[in-house]
Amino acid sequence: MSDDELDAELLAFAGDEEEEGEASSVASSPNSLGSGAMSESDSDRDDQDHHDDGVLYPLEGKYIDAKDKASIMAMSQLEREKILGERAEEVESKKFSAELIRRNKQSERETSKIAEKKKRKASTADLEDNQRKSSRQKIKTSEPLEAYKRERAERGQLRKRQNDRRERERRSLSHEKVASDIDAEGESEVEWDSAKKTLPVREEPTAVLRDFERIRIGRTGLAHVCFFPGFEEAVNGAFVRVGTGVDHHTGRTLYKMAQIKGFTEGKPYQIEDKWKYWTDQYVIAQHGNVQKEWPFTYCSNSRFTEADYETFKKALTANNLKLHKRPFLLEKNRDLNNLLERHWTDADIQKKIDRQNKFAHLDHPTITVNAAPKTDQSTRLDLVNKANRKANSEQIRKALIEERRAQLREREAREKKRKQKEEEEKTKLLKPPKSNLDDLFDGSDRSRSGTPSFVNKGSGKSTPLGKSEKKGGIPTFKKRNMDDDIISSMDLGIEIDI
Repeated sequence: MSDDELDAELLAFAGDEEEEGEASSVASSPNSLGSGAMSESDSDRDDQDHHDDGVLYPLEGKYIDAKDKASIMAMSQLEREKILGERAEEVESKKFSAELIRRNKQSERETSKIAEKKKRKASTADLEDNQRKSSRQKIKTSEPLEAYKRERAERGQLRKRQNDRRERERRSLSHEKVASDIDAEGESEVEWDSAKKTLPVREEPTAVLRDFERIRIGRTGLAHVCFFPGFEEAVNGAFVRVGTGVDHHTGRTLYKMAQIKGFTEGKPYQIEDKWKYWTDQYVIAQHGNVQKEWPFTYCSNSRFTEADYETFKKALTANNLKLHKRPFLLEKNRDLNNLLERHWTDADIQKKIDRQNKFAHLDHPTITVNAAPKTDQSTRLDLVNKANRKANSEQIRKALIEERRAQLREREAREKKRKQKEEEEKTKLLKPPKSNLDDLFDGSDRSRSGTPSFVNKGSGKSTPLGKSEKKGGIPTFKKRNMDDDIISSMDLGIEIDI
């Protein structure tokens, strides 16, 4: 039952009660005995009928039965909350209606009692007075109905505000990207106001320097992704820090914060990532309302400064452009991350390699005899570093050679000393032992005066005993003479005749 139908029934019920009260007051007479008892019995019967009415939702006060609960729980949260809210209002309406009926019945009984008493005592004047009281009772009877209407209206307004709030949130989520794109393009105030009328979205927060830094890309980043498929679509809208010239007073490079608006082609130039490549891509960067083409090498790798940010905001204000909103920058940050984390296919890899090798022939230009090669500072530093590394390597090699020579000299000295010691030991062992005969005769030649000299049979020449024949060749060990050998070798000059 809808709220309008319930209100109509309550109004009809209140009108019927008023008409019945008037009719009873007119039709009643002082002779109608027992009318009070009849009204009391009727009211008791009505109360009994009212209490006999069944409960709308016996299960937890929200559901008809378990099946009804299961079907409602299977719905979406929005539909479920809507149905449960309607049922709660229906239960409250029934309770309020029952309470209103009970009060009307009670008021009717009291009015009937008063009317019966006055009918017995009053005349026609009393009857008119009773009618006036009946009219006053109408006002009293309508007061609960008015209170109920006010309560219903308040609940309806509250429910309407909640639904409007949910609808606004849903629309703001669905149109958030559209609004951010409109704002990012720098629309004028008039166009933005018209967009707000057609798209009722909430005010988006303005971006700060930290948000712009998240989508800043330098020359190294451009060189890393410039050959990726989908590079231009993902990077378009990001920000760069472009070097625009040199300050004549300080001698430092001047930088500006600019937004990438596209890419174009021009004269090939060299870029460097992990290796050096050639490209003909130029970035179109916008500062304020001025757009200019720049090679990737003019984009700085350093962060934005507060001075860069303030200069960028002043340029936007001077050209009636609005500062970018934070949701747009977050969306662009997601695009850059998706570009870096893309899934590579064989076709994508081959396409990237082809774009890298487009100007590979420029790595080996034709050498002119008369043209002297021009070296920049980085090349000179490379040459100096190479010479230093070569000199260090030569010094290390010489030190290692000298150390090896010292080790060899030390080894040769030890070997020579060992051999000398062995020679001394051999010489000592080969030295003939001292004769015992020399001990007996004190080494004198007088005991050998009668001993003939040894006669060499081969030559017939005698060899003095005092002089031993010098032997050459390889030295050998000689057995030491014993006592018997010494005696047998002695020539005592005794002749034995047999």
